[in-house]
Amino acid sequence: MFKCESLERCPGGPPGGCSKNTIGISCAKCVSGFYRSGRSCKPCGAFVYVPLVAYFVGFLIIGALRMLWSQRAAHVEVAEGVLASITVGVMLNFVQGLGIISSLNFEFPVGLLEFFAAFK
Repeated sequence: MFKCESLERCPGGPPGGCSKNTIGISCAKCVSGFYRSGRSCKPCGAFVYVPLVAYFVGFLIIGALRMLWSQRAAHVEVAEGVLASITVGVMLNFVQGLGIISSLNFEFPVGLLEFFAAFK
C-alpha cells in the first residue's frame, strides 16, 4: 500500500485508478504532455517555446549592439591608443608608489591598529 498525498489525484477504487492525467504509484506523476501544478496536472501549452523565443530575441539584441559597437569603434580607435598609454602610465606609477611605501619602516598608532583589528 502507498499513501496518496492528495484525494484529488487518487479518487480510490481499483489499483491504478488515478484521476485524470495522472499515473504511477500514488498517482504522483503526470502523463506525457502535462506538468504538475500544485495538486493537479495541467496541459503543457505555448510556454514550451518561450525559451526559444527568448534566445532568439537575445541573439538579435546582442547582434544589434555588436553592430553599433563596431560602428562606434571606428571613430574612437585613435583615442583608445592614447587612453591605453595613459592607463599603463597610471598603473606603473601606482605600483612604484606601493613599492616605495612598502619599503618604509612605519609603525601605525596603537589606536589605529585596534580599529583595524575590529574588522578582522
